[in-house]
Amino acid sequence: MPFEDKGPALSGSASCTFHADDVAASQNFRKQYETRPNVVKAEEMPWERSADGLIKHLVHHRLNTRECCVEAYMQFLKAGERSGKHRHMWEEIIFVVEGSGYDLHWDLKFDCIDAFEWEWSPEPKKHEWQRGDFIYVPPFTIHQHFNADAKSEARLIVISNRMVKEMGFDWFDQIENAPWAWRVAALLLTFAPMSLAQPAAYAQSPAEFYKGRNVELYIGYSVGGAYDLYARVLARHLSKHIPGSPTIIPKNMEGAGSLRLANWLYNVGAKDGTVLATIGRGTAFDPLLGSKGAQFRADKFTWVGSANNEVSVCVAWKTSGITDFEETLSRELIVGGTGQAADTDQFPRILNGVLGTKFRIVTGYPGGNDVTLAMERGEVKGRCGWSWSSVLSTHKRWIEDKLITVLVQLSLNKHPDLPDVPLVMDFAKTEDQQQMFKLIFARQVMGRPYLAPPDVPKERAEALRKAFMDTMKDNEFLADAEKSQLEINPVDGAEVEKLVKELYQTPKPLADKAAQFIRH
Repeated sequence: MPFEDKGPALSGSASCTFHADDVAASQNFRKQYETRPNVVKAEEMPWERSADGLIKHLVHHRLNTRECCVEAYMQFLKAGERSGKHRHMWEEIIFVVEGSGYDLHWDLKFDCIDAFEWEWSPEPKKHEWQRGDFIYVPPFTIHQHFNADAKSEARLIVISNRMVKEMGFDWFDQIENAPWAWRVAALLLTFAPMSLAQPAAYAQSPAEFYKGRNVELYIGYSVGGAYDLYARVLARHLSKHIPGSPTIIPKNMEGAGSLRLANWLYNVGAKDGTVLATIGRGTAFDPLLGSKGAQFRADKFTWVGSANNEVSVCVAWKTSGITDFEETLSRELIVGGTGQAADTDQFPRILNGVLGTKFRIVTGYPGGNDVTLAMERGEVKGRCGWSWSSVLSTHKRWIEDKLITVLVQLSLNKHPDLPDVPLVMDFAKTEDQQQMFKLIFARQVMGRPYLAPPDVPKERAEALRKAFMDTMKDNEFLADAEKSQLEINPVDGAEVEKLVKELYQTPKPLADKAAQFIRH
């Protein structure tokens, strides 16, 4: 008999190519794997001045060897020095090559009854070691290494199992930096080989560097939302425009409206051009607007470009009883949010603060797709700060079936599709209101931003920017984007960088006032 279920199982109109992507990625991986070396020469192993101190990577997935399960690096500790302090979800074995000292381990107590419960010992355990010993570090134990010898250097080989990361537990927190980790290079060069001043990889051309490598493209939201769809379509076409044609691997790192990813990218992400990311367009301005959770300066990122110059909207679900934006000045509308850094939270808050609207935000959803599901379930009655391109690409049917009403456009200019929907700038009555709206909504120019960590080598940054804009003009990419109903109106990386730098020059009293509004 025909399938007649008309319930939630058949709801939604989003489409994807996940299966096809996985098949293609597997085929590409197997071809690439055959080209990977079995031997990595000592001079090819890169140095890093990390937050944990000076290390040399021996085995790492970005070295693109045939080893896929283990990572290892050599840790150097000058006489009397200590490493940084960190924790991670994978266990670790450390072999002492030379020197003597001790480790401090803050052991973890863990339980999961109604939720994850983590508790670290208030006082650490001390574990002494010397040449020839090995040290075991349990999962998520906070640990730190100390060279107890005031005259001699210590050297450790740190080995970890990468499989835990691939299972979705890539949890890595830097608790404290090594006290000497960010001193001037001259100090490091008294300890490290002269090659550290200019690692060999940095002298390579972009084509030489990227050939046979993976480039990870991190997505700051959950699978199925618009940021995810844009990034996965881009990932299918970007490789052929980057010199050396590396493999692009999309990965999701959702949390706090993409603030988690922005922090990770700035403080942890590799600065060699092998890590890209897409974050919420407003996340870049969290430090400017006083977010205590923001651990970055967006004007220091390497901006690659934006796939769209956006217009966002506020919508109301059909059962909300609200059909006009001015009704929100007197009636409450419950909207869903993904985190303090996200447009879904900041846009309704700035409207509340500047205009006196009565949006109530239910926040904490992993991604935009989860907010739309919450609307269907009746948990919330609307969504504010939703890109019009996302509405069309994921829920166009809702417009056609009149399940939602578009209340207002949130940008500096109207979208051609919405000539009869009011623009937020038209509601600003004073110069201060105009300026605050411009501060918040100018980000729409970078509607689908792509970026890399700070200090990516100039030639690689330029290669990535050019590859991005070439992809935006690629006929196959444009056909793929049209198939997925993604709006493409690209902005190059230099223009995005200019915008970010300009907004970071906003007078502090004005920024503080806007910040006060979006926090309440």
